[in-house]
Amino acid sequence: MRVEGGTQLGPKGRMYEVAIKSDPDRFLDWDAPLAEQPQPIQDIARAKLKEHGYLRANDDGPRQLTSAWKAFVNETRQHDRRR
Repeated sequence: MRVEGGTQLGPKGRMYEVAIKSDPDRFLDWDAPLAEQPQPIQDIARAKLKEHGYLRANDDGPRQLTSAWKAFVNETRQHDRRR
């Protein structure tokens, strides 16, 4: 046990690194809005939104994607609140 300022602390944490063999452009950036996500992420979101009826087949613009995403998130939040 470590003692700091008269307080007993548990063992120090450890940090580790991993090597991920993937293109960082395919990673989801949790802090960025959908419009600023890498293109592969936007493409996946667009396909899922079309699959669930939030976008029509020919809705491919960035404004439609952002609007559909907001509708999906709002509906999901409302659904979760009702549980």
